[in-house]
Amino acid sequence: MSDYRKPVILLLGPVSPATGGMETMMQEILHSGLRRKYAIIHIDNSKPTLIRRASLKHSGYRAALLRNPLLTLYSFTLSLLFLVRYLVILVSKPVDVIHIHTASYSSFWEKALFILAGKLFAKPIILHIHGARFDHFYNSSRTPVRGLIKKIIMLCDRVIALSQYWQDFFTGIAGETRVLMVENCINTLAYINSKTAKTEKPTVLFLGELSHRKGIDDLFKIANYIKNKGVTARFIAAGPGNFSLLNSRLQEQGLQDIVVITPPVFGEPKRLLLAQSWMFILPSYAEGMPIAIIEALAAGLPVIATQVGGLTDMITNRVNGFLAPPGNIELLGNSILALLQNDHLRHTIAANNTTLAVRRFDIHLLVDRLDSIYSGLIRA
Repeated sequence: MSDYRKPVILLLGPVSPATGGMETMMQEILHSGLRRKYAIIHIDNSKPTLIRRASLKHSGYRAALLRNPLLTLYSFTLSLLFLVRYLVILVSKPVDVIHIHTASYSSFWEKALFILAGKLFAKPIILHIHGARFDHFYNSSRTPVRGLIKKIIMLCDRVIALSQYWQDFFTGIAGETRVLMVENCINTLAYINSKTAKTEKPTVLFLGELSHRKGIDDLFKIANYIKNKGVTARFIAAGPGNFSLLNSRLQEQGLQDIVVITPPVFGEPKRLLLAQSWMFILPSYAEGMPIAIIEALAAGLPVIATQVGGLTDMITNRVNGFLAPPGNIELLGNSILALLQNDHLRHTIAANNTTLAVRRFDIHLLVDRLDSIYSGLIRA
C-alpha cells in the first residue's frame, strides 16, 4: 500500500435519526479517533422517520409487507440510490476495506447486494451485525434460504458479533476464524460527569422503541404491579412509537399518573434524564447489545433486564442489576422493589456499573478493536 495516503475505509450504515443502537454506534465510530489513522468514506443509508415509524408496527418481513405500498416503493428507491453511490465510490476511490452494518430480515437482504458488489471489486468486507432477531431470522427460514444467508455471510472476510451469545451463534454459521466479538461502546465520560441530583420521587427509566419487542406492553404491566404493591414510583418511557395508541392504553389501565410516554431524547437531555433516574429497565424480548443499557451503566444506574441476546453477557444478578425471563412481570417488578427498599444495594450497584462501563464499554476500546481488524485486512 502507498505511503502517501491514509488507508480508505468505506463505511455503510445509518446515523440519523439516532433512535437505535446501530445509528448510535455509527455516530460513535464517525466521531472517534479512527479518523486520525483512516480516511473514512461514509454512506449514510438512513431511511426517513416516516418509513421507520411504519416499521415499528410489525416485526420481521411483516414490517415491509404490511406497510403502505408507496412507503415500500420509496424505501426500495432509496436503497437503489445508496447502492449506486456505493458503486460510484468503488469505481472512483482507492477503497481498502468495506465495513457494512446490518440488521436482519429486509435489512440483511439489502446489504447482500452491497456485499456482492464489494466482492466483485475484490475488496475485503466486514459485516457488522446488529440484528436483535437475527437468530430468529436465520432459524425460522427454510433450508434453502438458510443456505443462502450462510453463503452471503461467508463472502465476508470478517463478521462482527456484539456479544458472546452472538459470537457463538455466528460461529456456528461462519466458523470460528471469521467471527470476531466487538462490543458496542460509547464515550463513557459524557455520562459519568453529570452532577445532577436524583428525582425526589423514584424514577424508573426506559429508553428505546416503544414496541412489543422492547417490552413496552410489559412495562405497563410492571408499573401496574408496583402500583398495586402500594409503592410510589414514576416510570418514564422515551423513544419512537405510536403515542396516541400508547397513551390510550395508559388511560384505559389507569396508569396515566405514574407512566410518562415521551418522544426520543438525545444528547444532553438524554444524559440529564439518565442522571436524574434511580434505575433503568428494559423488559425486551430480543436484543443484540443495546446502547441504552451501556448508557445506563455509565450513568451509574442499576439495570433491570431480561435474559435475551447480549443482555446475559452484560448483567449479573445483584452485581450490576437484575435479570429475569422475558414476560415475567412478577420477577421484574420484585427487582424494582428490591432496589427501592435497599439503598445500600442500589448505591453499590451504581458504583459497580460506572466502573464496568469505563473498563469494558468505553469508546477507546472500540477504536482499538476496529483498528486491529482494519489493519489486519489491509496487510493480508
